[in-house]
Amino acid sequence: MHTDNLSAALAKLSKSGEKLLKELLGAPTLKRATLLQDMDWSALEDWTALDLIGLGRVLVRLADTGDPPSQQFLARLRDEAPEISEFVRESLYFGALGALYYADDLSVRAPFASAVAPVLLDLVTTPEVVHATAAIGDALSGAGLFYTPGSKKQSLILEIVTQPAADNKSKSDLLAIKLGDVDLITTLQIEEDHRFSRLLQLPDGAFDSAVGPLIEIIARYHRLPRQLVAANIDIDQHVRVSEFCGVELDAVSEGE
Repeated sequence: MHTDNLSAALAKLSKSGEKLLKELLGAPTLKRATLLQDMDWSALEDWTALDLIGLGRVLVRLADTGDPPSQQFLARLRDEAPEISEFVRESLYFGALGALYYADDLSVRAPFASAVAPVLLDLVTTPEVVHATAAIGDALSGAGLFYTPGSKKQSLILEIVTQPAADNKSKSDLLAIKLGDVDLITTLQIEEDHRFSRLLQLPDGAFDSAVGPLIEIIARYHRLPRQLVAANIDIDQHVRVSEFCGVELDAVSEGE
């Protein structure tokens, strides 16, 4: 997180909100877990909208570093959304969803392996956060995304392109995973961290995989709500994934 941008954002919060968010950012994991466990939804109704938005942003930044307390709090937001007051859930979600799409300097974030994207996107098509998703979606218009929050619910059909193995005995070779005419993967990913083998915590080299785990990775990187994603083949079908196959970071929706 950019310190200058974060400091500027925190300066706009109430004194109590600024103090607590700084405490959350600087606390050890166990202390942060205690602070978040003590946050009752009804108590958050006394926070300002800006404080709640700031809390949402901070939690996403922490969650994406692998922080368990922040991940658990955001999962609670998803699971308990219908019971949370509209003011609290919409403000919190606006901050959290905004952090998923925008960097701290307000530039649109490139595709990345967000740890918390699946949790936040589970909520994105629900009526509980309709105002937050519409606002974020309006701001993201023209950003080249494959899914924009607030857009009409429609299936995102991924085309899994394969070819028979050369020996006609091994699993079919994975060539592409397309959304429309755009390939969301590359078979020549030079950055190891974005290769499927690394993302699935497998040894380097070619491997066999069910299609499902590959789709989960694609959905996380390109921020596709999993509940809207379908494939043209059975996701339990196995394919052969080449050594350098990984996520295509430069894929852009041709509709933008």
